[in-house]
Amino acid sequence: MTRFLHWSMALGLGAQIALGLSMTHAGLTDTQAYRAFQVHRALGVTLGILAMLRVLWRLGHRLPYPHRSQSRLVAGLARGGHALLYSGQILLPLTGYGLACAAGPDMPLSMFGLFDWPLLSFSPGETGVIILTAAHRWGAWVFALLIAGHAAAALCHAALAHDDVWKRMGPSFPCRSRSRR
Repeated sequence: MTRFLHWSMALGLGAQIALGLSMTHAGLTDTQAYRAFQVHRALGVTLGILAMLRVLWRLGHRLPYPHRSQSRLVAGLARGGHALLYSGQILLPLTGYGLACAAGPDMPLSMFGLFDWPLLSFSPGETGVIILTAAHRWGAWVFALLIAGHAAAALCHAALAHDDVWKRMGPSFPCRSRSRR
C-alpha cells in the first residue's frame, strides 16, 4: 500500500506540475486554459484525498529504519525532507480548495465532469485571495524543488549508494514475466 500511494501521488503530482506550468506559461487558448484549469482543480482534490490517506496510513505503520550506511545527518535530512513533502501534499490542495471556494458557485469544482465537489461558502476578500494565490503559486514552486531533490536523492541511492533504499520504495512491476524451469 505504501508503494501504491507513493507512486500514485508521484504520477498525479507530475501531472499537476505539467498542468500548472501549461496553464501559466504555454500560451494556451482560453478554452484550452479553462480545460487544463478544471482538470488541475479536480486532480488537486483527488491528490488531497490521497495525501490524507497517506498520512492516515503512515500513522498506523512505522517508518522503515534508515539504511545502516546513512549517517545520522543524512537520516535526519531525509526525515525533514519527507515531512516537508507531506506538508506540501496537504497544504497545496488546501490553498487550491480555498481559491475554488473563493471563486464561489459561479465556478463549480467539477470532478472530471462526473459531479461537482462541494464548496464552502466563504469570502476571504480581495486580500485573502491575493494571499491564497501567492501561497499556492510559491508553494507549488517550492514543492516542485522538494520533489526534484527527493528524486535526486532516490537516484543517488539507486546509482551511487547501491543500497536497498531504491528496492524498498522504487516502482515494482508485478506483471514482469518470470522465467520458468
